[in-house]
Amino acid sequence: MIVAGVIGLWLTLAMNQAMKPAVENSAFGIVDFELAGTPEQAVVILDAWGTDGREGAEQAIKLDYGYLVAYSVLLALACGTVAMGAAAREWHRTERAAWRLTALSPVAGLLDAVENTALLSVLGQYDSGEAIGSATVIADAVAALKFGIVVAAFVFVIVVMGAIVNTRFRRPKQA
Repeated sequence: MIVAGVIGLWLTLAMNQAMKPAVENSAFGIVDFELAGTPEQAVVILDAWGTDGREGAEQAIKLDYGYLVAYSVLLALACGTVAMGAAAREWHRTERAAWRLTALSPVAGLLDAVENTALLSVLGQYDSGEAIGSATVIADAVAALKFGIVVAAFVFVIVVMGAIVNTRFRRPKQA
């Protein structure tokens, strides 16, 4: 978990650095592009970014292929750890939910890879002067699913870990 976390942190910093030209010159970040939803909105974002911003976004998206491996591994390990903690406490429903989220963590990574490929396609279409097609819609749909899985797993891990810590350090009631 530590290795995945360190790699994820390093890639986050690298992606943020790559995106600086885009966010310094516009109100749009990479998540806005991921969730643009329509070709028209993607064009608005890409126009606002300018050449340097689009090049930075392309670099950040390429780095995201490594990041998606790091965060999906980290998320799967965190959910698996929570599952084992729940099993030790005989919290069977929590354990089952944690194992399901463990299995969904790599799915989030795969969705992110599809999203990245679609976004690179949109960037390529824009740069070549082609009309931007359905890749924007695909990126939006898979990004929404990815974010849903990641947020659900992250919140689940935090809540269950809090419950585990609470039960571990709770003082027994005095008679």
